[in-house]
Amino acid sequence: MGRAPQVKGWCPDVFAPMQAKDGLLVRVRSPLRGFDAFGLRDLAVLGQRFGNGCIELTNRGNVQLRGFAAESLAEAQNFARDAGLVESDPALEKRRIVMVAPLAGLDPTEHPRTMALAQAVADFIRDEPCMAGLHPKFSVAVEGGGVVPCGVLAAELSLWADGAEWRVVCGHQMSVPLNEAEALRAMALLLERVATDADLARPSRLVEAFCACFPDLGWENIPAQSSGSMLVGALSHGMWGAGVVLGRMQGDDLARVADAMMVHKMQGERVRVTPFRGMVMPQKLAEVLSHESWLIMQVDDPRLRVKACIGALGCAHAGDETRDIALGMAPLVPEGRLLHVSGCVKGCAYPRVADVTLVTHGEDYYDVVLNGRARDEAMAQGVRPSGVGDVLAQIWKEDTLHDDIS
Repeated sequence: MGRAPQVKGWCPDVFAPMQAKDGLLVRVRSPLRGFDAFGLRDLAVLGQRFGNGCIELTNRGNVQLRGFAAESLAEAQNFARDAGLVESDPALEKRRIVMVAPLAGLDPTEHPRTMALAQAVADFIRDEPCMAGLHPKFSVAVEGGGVVPCGVLAAELSLWADGAEWRVVCGHQMSVPLNEAEALRAMALLLERVATDADLARPSRLVEAFCACFPDLGWENIPAQSSGSMLVGALSHGMWGAGVVLGRMQGDDLARVADAMMVHKMQGERVRVTPFRGMVMPQKLAEVLSHESWLIMQVDDPRLRVKACIGALGCAHAGDETRDIALGMAPLVPEGRLLHVSGCVKGCAYPRVADVTLVTHGEDYYDVVLNGRARDEAMAQGVRPSGVGDVLAQIWKEDTLHDDIS
């Protein structure tokens, strides 16, 4: 069996990197409205000059850069500050924890006040001194609905649009509908509580206890939620959704995006990173980049049906490489299904439930998990690489037969 994964107690950033097998790993948080051409260019330079050039998109819509060296870290931090990629104060950088859906402010079918509320919550977290006490893994989402349904973003606390009003969400519980002023007041009270009470620092893990502290919000169970769209293809407001193959690119790739925006006079436009490890960009830019092999422009591309972490290439906990396995298996995955190839039981690339998960081990074999996460019980263990294709073919065959019968 592979080694037990090490659970980290914080989310790395430029000022607090995480040691990985391929060097220090840093993350740059995405601005609420996305990156302009200059921001993308600076990200590319940061990753190429100070890292190994590998750039990844995270499940929370941020940018992860790999292979940094301790000797040049201070210079990298100064570059990121000067470029405006991060806050000058490391303490304030940690408070940039508010997320919005990739089409927020662009989708005419979302709540029209989505971006205004997101900015108000972000300002409160930045300016309120006690917010320094928030847990390092704490996050907040403001979701206005529309093309991207509420519930897609994973956060400790959320605001979801409900008609003209809002609901506060924690785990599987949501408040009664609130008007904007009530919602902002409630969020402020909840944030102050989690920032000052260590026992409730991660409310999504203690939902009942947390919600019991605020009975006046009238908590209710959340109905079953859609998992949302991959956002690939034509979208609202002249935007286009593009997948990024396994959420990974090189600095040169990102630099070409920035160059294309500048050449075609789109400096004022924005590119947004999605929580699906993709990008939302102006349709004109997508047309220019349509031949980039690391981008996925069509929703029926089988590479959208696989997820994989960095594997043994960059992680000491991974039992084997993952990328080539995932891409090699992609044509075998039926439309509407998902295969996750994980280097260990931590399942970093896709912490949610997948139709099939392959967990690699150093002894050159795989465990196969059905309808679960990487850490869940396997239906088959010790499957050799030569037999993985047959196992998956049988799973999909039985799955198809079941669908036909039902």
